[in-house]
Amino acid sequence: MQYNKKRHGCCIRPISSAAARVLHLGLPVILMEFLLFLISFRQDMITDPIYAIHYYPAMLEHIMMSLTLLIAGAFLFDYIAKREKQ
Repeated sequence: MQYNKKRHGCCIRPISSAAARVLHLGLPVILMEFLLFLISFRQDMITDPIYAIHYYPAMLEHIMMSLTLLIAGAFLFDYIAKREKQ
């Protein structure tokens, strides 16, 4: 499929189906992990704030790294799919 500037706007290009599949499968998992983080963080801040301050930054870093890897993986799938078309 050829890029159509009028149809897709200025800079937005459609992503490949493999990249979209990676995002559709990975984003809900990361969102669920983040919601569980928020719930448990709130509960632990009420019961034991010292534990929460030391434990949860590593958990938040894990969630952000998972999101980074997911986006990089989707980008890689999209790049490979577009290279195969050329």
